[in-house]
Amino acid sequence: MVGTLKIKTPSGWDEIPTSGPQGLTGPGGGGSGYDVMDIPAGAMIINATAGATISRFEFPTNKENVDYINFTKGSPTETFVDFNVVMPETWDRSTIKVKFYWLCHTAPSSGTNVQWKIKAVSVADAGLIDAAYGTAQTVQDTYAAVDTLYISSATPALTVGGTIGVDNKINFKISRDAANANDNITGTSPAGDVWLLGILIQYNNDQTPSGW
Repeated sequence: MVGTLKIKTPSGWDEIPTSGPQGLTGPGGGGSGYDVMDIPAGAMIINATAGATISRFEFPTNKENVDYINFTKGSPTETFVDFNVVMPETWDRSTIKVKFYWLCHTAPSSGTNVQWKIKAVSVADAGLIDAAYGTAQTVQDTYAAVDTLYISSATPALTVGGTIGVDNKINFKISRDAANANDNITGTSPAGDVWLLGILIQYNNDQTPSGW
């Protein structure tokens, strides 16, 4: 039996099936298309080698608290943070895109641009954890004022390394591409620092999960 879901539209209430070819879980229904996954800075892991730093800050007026990853412009030039997730079973196992949420808490001595970098690898059951990442993608964004949230454009399509399968663990590595000429926010720390608040992953749904 096919159920229905009522949706309010300008012309009244429309009914759509919840299953079947045009249903929510069918190829022509709401189960297809893009979705997003939010990864906050507090869910990330600082690298033991050339790691960035993680901390928490409370803004003074309204007491807004944020976890952030601090990326400097100094030495080592490129510092890193990791996180890992299991993607939803509806994911099409293809490329993804990422946006970066960030700010500058201290005004830079010079420059206005930061360049972010991200890469990923899929690890299956009984697979090697220390697996080679896929090709990294980068995106540049521009600073204008302190303590202002900036949301980057999406990266180009990011190919996850390894063999992708349902329930695989996807390991991600993020860095500030500070050696790149496109990254020109500089100054003696904290003046050259940028704070990463989190990222947003966009992926495509076209799979129908099976019951366990």
